[in-house]
Amino acid sequence: MRFSKKFRQKIGVALFIITLSVFYANSYADTMNEEGLLDPRLTNGGTATLTAILPGGILQLQDGRQVKIAGIEIPPGYESKTEKYMYEFSGLNKSPAVPVRLYYDKTREDRYGRIIAFVYSNDWVGFAESIVQQGYARAHSAPDNRAVATTLIGLDREARGYGNELWARPEYAVLTPEQILDKKYWDRFQIVEGRVRDVAEIKKTFYLNFGDDWKTDFTAVIPVNARSLFTAAKIKPKDLKNILVRVRGFTQYRNGPSIELTHPELLEILESVPTSKPTPRKRKSKK
Repeated sequence: MRFSKKFRQKIGVALFIITLSVFYANSYADTMNEEGLLDPRLTNGGTATLTAILPGGILQLQDGRQVKIAGIEIPPGYESKTEKYMYEFSGLNKSPAVPVRLYYDKTREDRYGRIIAFVYSNDWVGFAESIVQQGYARAHSAPDNRAVATTLIGLDREARGYGNELWARPEYAVLTPEQILDKKYWDRFQIVEGRVRDVAEIKKTFYLNFGDDWKTDFTAVIPVNARSLFTAAKIKPKDLKNILVRVRGFTQYRNGPSIELTHPELLEILESVPTSKPTPRKRKSKK
């Protein structure tokens, strides 16, 4: 069958438009991967080449830089298993060097001069997200590195529910306010779940008390410099009395064991919180 010259021209134009559309669609998809799926608070740190996994889950880059993955906490005693998983997940078990993408939150370097970054594979799979989801680390954010905190805590919860890896071991279990009174749990990262018995405010610092004796029982502390963050998150500490919550962080001894909540993501509210009703103003009686 023969087609006219005019018809063939129309077909050519149509094919050109289709090809152009596919090109721009793919370009848009790449842009969406970078700008649409990642938190807009993150800053693109460019690409790099990963060459090794160092002790403690530190990434060694080809250019000499070292990267500490933001948003995770690898428990003491579990580093070797996590490092093995990272080695396989990254692709270093198949290639001596693999490309990675770096994204920064507010703080870009730790006190040892290592980069602090959220790291993604060349096909946009997050290192922190995968490690936490598989149960090789726990979600742990900082006030200046919390852009992905909510996502990681959700994956942390999912991994715990399935009993993945470290969550299958009793030494990493979520503690009760009574269990954390044992000194063996102090001076390390812990997750504690319990009901807030009382809330006190002293010099603009909030104390969530989980027992009757604030001098010896477990307490979660919201410091003065974190108040604005909790306000922005629409969390009213005084409304948490008698509410079941879960907190995470490093325990320290301060009138009993305590965890400082430096930002809202360290606090999970597990029950609906009654809305505070404003105190009605009394009308002045007419004389």
